[in-house]
Amino acid sequence: MQENPSRPSRPLAAPAHWLARLKVSSLSAGILLAMTLGLVLPAIIGALMLSEFRRQQLDVERQHYLNDKMEVMARVLAEPLWNFDMDAVQTIGDTVMLDPEVTAFQVTDPQSKAFLQLNDPSRHLGQSTRLVREIVRQGETLGLVQLEIDDGLRQSSLNRDRRFFLALLGGQFLLGLLLVYLSLRRRVLHPLERLTAFSSELAQGHLDTPITLESLDEIGQLARQLDRMRSDLNASFAEKSAILDNIRVGVVFVRQRRIVLANHAADLIFGTQPGGLLGRSTQDIYLSEQQSEQVATAAYRQIAEPGGFFEAELQLRRQDGGEFWALMRGSALNPRAVQDGSVWIFEDITARRQASEQLRLSATVFENTADAVVITDAHHAIVAVNRSFSRITGYGFADVAGQTLELLRSERSDPELYPRMRRTLDHQHFWEGEIWARKQSGEPFIATLTMTAVLDEDLSINHYVGVCQDVTDKKATEREIRFLASHDT
Repeated sequence: MQENPSRPSRPLAAPAHWLARLKVSSLSAGILLAMTLGLVLPAIIGALMLSEFRRQQLDVERQHYLNDKMEVMARVLAEPLWNFDMDAVQTIGDTVMLDPEVTAFQVTDPQSKAFLQLNDPSRHLGQSTRLVREIVRQGETLGLVQLEIDDGLRQSSLNRDRRFFLALLGGQFLLGLLLVYLSLRRRVLHPLERLTAFSSELAQGHLDTPITLESLDEIGQLARQLDRMRSDLNASFAEKSAILDNIRVGVVFVRQRRIVLANHAADLIFGTQPGGLLGRSTQDIYLSEQQSEQVATAAYRQIAEPGGFFEAELQLRRQDGGEFWALMRGSALNPRAVQDGSVWIFEDITARRQASEQLRLSATVFENTADAVVITDAHHAIVAVNRSFSRITGYGFADVAGQTLELLRSERSDPELYPRMRRTLDHQHFWEGEIWARKQSGEPFIATLTMTAVLDEDLSINHYVGVCQDVTDKKATEREIRFLASHDT
C-alpha cells in the first residue's frame, strides 16, 4: 500500500526480467539457427557437389582403366589363341578373376564359341558393366574377350569415403559453431542480456542503478547512450516530481484502477502520509463500492471518447473516514486504452460549497424578505434590488440599475438629504431615518431607510446595503389616533 511505484521491489521486477531473458534466449536460438543453416546448408551442398564430382572422376578413371585393361588382355590372349594354348588362356582367366570386382570372364572364337568361361555370381553387389574387345593378331580376328565388372565394391568404398568426409565436415562444423557461439556469447549475447535486463529495470522505474560496458563496439556505445538516457530520465523525473509536489491541486495517475503516482497535495487532500496513496485501489477514496462503480463507469465512458474529459463534483472519503466535497477532473493518456493510464485532478471544494450554500441562503432571504432591499456599489450606483423593492416602488431592476437612490427623491424631500446621507455614510458607515420617496407611478410615500456600508478586509467601502419600509399607512394611522385623542366626536 505504501510502495512507491517509481521504485517497485525486486520481486515485482523478476517476472519482467525472466521474460527479458526468455527473449534473449529466443534471440540466441535464432542466431544459432541462422548460423547452423548458414554453415550446414553450404557444407551439405558443397559435400554433395564434391561427392558427385568425385564419383564422375572415378567413373572416368575407371573407364580408362578398364579400356587399358581390355587392351592389355586382348594383346596377351592373342598369342595363346594363335597357338591354341588353352592352358595359358586358363591361367590368364584365373589371373583376371583375382580382381574382386570381376564377376565374369569369357573368351570365344569369332563365332561366339566359348574357349573359356569363368563366372562368380556371388560378386554381384551392384550394377554390372560388360566390356567386349576383339583379339587380333597380324590382322586376323582370333576371337573375343568379354569382361563383366560389378561396381558394388566401388560404391561401398565411395560411400565409406563419403561418410568419413561428412563426419569430418560435421566435426569441423560443430567445432566452428562452438567457437563462433562462444565468441558471439561473449561479445554480443551476454552484453545484450545485460542491456535487456537494464531496459527492463528502466521500464519498471529503477533509475538509480547505472550500467557499464567497457567494450568500444556498437553494443558498448548503445549501453552508454542508454545510461545517459537513464541519467536524463532520472533528472527529468526529479524535476517533474518537484513540480507535481508544488501544485496546489491533487494529481493522481491511475493504471488498471490502481494509484501508481500521487503528488503531495493529493496526500493532503485525502489525509494520508506522504506516499500513502501509492498502490491503493481507487475504490478506497469513494464512500462505497456502489459509488465507485457508478463514477468509474461514467468517467471511463467519457474519457474513452476522442478528446474526452470528465468533470464532476462529488463526495469522497479521507483516510480517517471523514467525508468532503471534491471537484474531480480527468482524462486518459490513450482514449483507446483508458485502463492503461489516466490522470485525475482533485480539489477540496468543501469550503467553496459551504460558501455557495450560504450565498444561496442569503439570496433566498434577500429575495423573500418583506422589506425592500437595495445594494449599491461604493459610488452609490444600484447593483441589486429584491422583489419587495419592486413591489413597493414599482421599479424593476432594469429600471434602476446603475442609478442612485436619488431616483426616488420626492418634491417633499429636503434637497440636502442625500448629500448629508452620503457624508454620514463616508464617516460613520451607517445612516438611518425617514424620507419622502416617490414611486414609479409618481405617488409619494413615506419610508424608513437604513443604509449600512460593507467594508473590505482593508476597511475600504465595497458596497452599501439599504433596507426600506413603506410606513405611509402607519403614519396616517398615527395621525388619526393623535387627532382622535385631541378632538371630541
